[in-house]
Amino acid sequence: MARRDIPRHNGDANTSSDAVAQHDETSPLLAAAQPVHGNVPPGAKAVPGLFWIEAALFTNVFLAGFDGTVTASTYAVITSEFQSANLAAWISTSYLVTTTALQPLYGRLSDIVGRRACLLAATLLFGLGCLGCALSPNLGLLIAMRALAGAGGGGLMTMATIINTDLIAPEQRGMYQAGQNILHGVGAILGASLGGTLAGWLGWRFAFLVQVPICLAALVVARVVVPKSIVPRRHRAIVKPDVDGDGDGIDADVESVVGGNAREPSTATATVTRPMSTWEQVDFLGAVLLIAGLSLFLAALSAGSNNGGAGAGAALAWAQPSVLGCLGGSIVLLAVFFAVEARTTAVPLLPLSMLHGVERVSLLVANVCLGMSGYGFLFLMPLFFQAVLLDSAAVAGLRLVASSLATPLGGLTTGLAMKFLAPRYAASGPNALLTALARGGALVLLAGGVANLALGMHDPSWHYAAYLTVGGFGQGMSYPASLFRFIGACDFGEHAVATYLVYLVRSVGSVAGVAAISTIVQTHLLARLTDVFAGTPGGAELIDTLTHSVEALRDLPADTRVVVQGIYYEACRRGLYFLLAVGSVTVVCTLLLSTKPRK
Repeated sequence: MARRDIPRHNGDANTSSDAVAQHDETSPLLAAAQPVHGNVPPGAKAVPGLFWIEAALFTNVFLAGFDGTVTASTYAVITSEFQSANLAAWISTSYLVTTTALQPLYGRLSDIVGRRACLLAATLLFGLGCLGCALSPNLGLLIAMRALAGAGGGGLMTMATIINTDLIAPEQRGMYQAGQNILHGVGAILGASLGGTLAGWLGWRFAFLVQVPICLAALVVARVVVPKSIVPRRHRAIVKPDVDGDGDGIDADVESVVGGNAREPSTATATVTRPMSTWEQVDFLGAVLLIAGLSLFLAALSAGSNNGGAGAGAALAWAQPSVLGCLGGSIVLLAVFFAVEARTTAVPLLPLSMLHGVERVSLLVANVCLGMSGYGFLFLMPLFFQAVLLDSAAVAGLRLVASSLATPLGGLTTGLAMKFLAPRYAASGPNALLTALARGGALVLLAGGVANLALGMHDPSWHYAAYLTVGGFGQGMSYPASLFRFIGACDFGEHAVATYLVYLVRSVGSVAGVAAISTIVQTHLLARLTDVFAGTPGGAELIDTLTHSVEALRDLPADTRVVVQGIYYEACRRGLYFLLAVGSVTVVCTLLLSTKPRK
């Protein structure tokens, strides 16, 4: 079989200073980190201090999972303290925006300044962001610190994956990747449960503060044990460095399902290089434009949904100059972003050349919807628990544990299906199995959306856990299935870029999902509160209080509290209908996929 025409490190046991110095753009972090290609037997521990290196990396992975759900169970308490419940979405979206824009840059920057430098920078930024959140005296600074934490958070998982790719033998990477997924899932479960518990017992600031010493420990260990090595990339390559040593960008244990080695590289995707400054390869302009464009869009949604009322008042709110200005600025900046991505000589954040064909577009839209569903759900359900059921932050967090556990279990189910069902689909090809799994996950996710709509205000506790678990399981099934199905729809040399692109569009979907749910809930809440309480004695003050503090519900007279709970219930149901619509789009996208082998 023809191989890509790129220089490869042969991994021989030549560790002299001359040999180590001869890095090229496909060299790993350490020359000695290729145990299976030299004289080191498989399974041998060839990297000094590997245990401690993995301890630092896995700690970061755990923190990424923990932080992803800790805000879900605490944001209502946080914004109520600052009398800014109407701005709750910014706590999540400020983190997601910077993560989305900066995550792709870590791989390129680590090729320039070194793996350890980028790992330390990501850990330090994340830790400083968490510390800043814990000490923030107002919501504005808290949002800024969440953005700073997101700038580091974008590198926690990314650098762990990159460094393990450099250090771990190809046949062992599946085990390490599974370990990362498990730690991330454990972090998510503990973030959902402990975050609310800490907020209830010690205050919400401790939910952020508890991450700081863990971050510091990971930083110190990484500084001591992770080797300092810069891998220069003096040429721009269209084909990315491979993941498992065979040039396809995916792990060896799933190649038989994805079909990674089944196709020869076409001339269109063969490696083409040209001299280029390493710093010129980093798409800084694209990252700045994406952050600015998304931020203005979120500002427009926030202003429009928080400054209106019922009927004509709502329409006037969206017609305000500030809202229109933010929307217009967002459109202009995002248009410029797409123009830059089409013409940039750097490695683009968004490779537009891959956005063609029904299957590719359908899969990318499906992954946008998966991002919207996942984070939209995490934003909406804690509000439902605390405003409709009057749960404490601790109880609301515990209610999220079941769905948080179901998501990695769904991913495990897809992985096992890919492993054990592949022989049955050998005749029809890998696309048939992956399409079936993607459709199955989307249908389970849709069923979870229908089940969530059946939730009432006075259901037994097990209903909430059981119904939410269905959607979480479907979400977990869909993540790997849609990823590998998209890889299977791409050419040989596009696999690494395809993987990155799926994660990018999911992140954009996450931002859009939180923003959309917040807009739907706040718009309905303000309109209905205005309908019910406008013109009553103290009505204006009551409306202002309720739109700025969820905790204020507990202090209302019983009859008024029941009415407001009902309004919150209606608002949350509108959000659930939106998520159901998003799930329906996901199903439609999977139905457009072919089950035939790709030519």
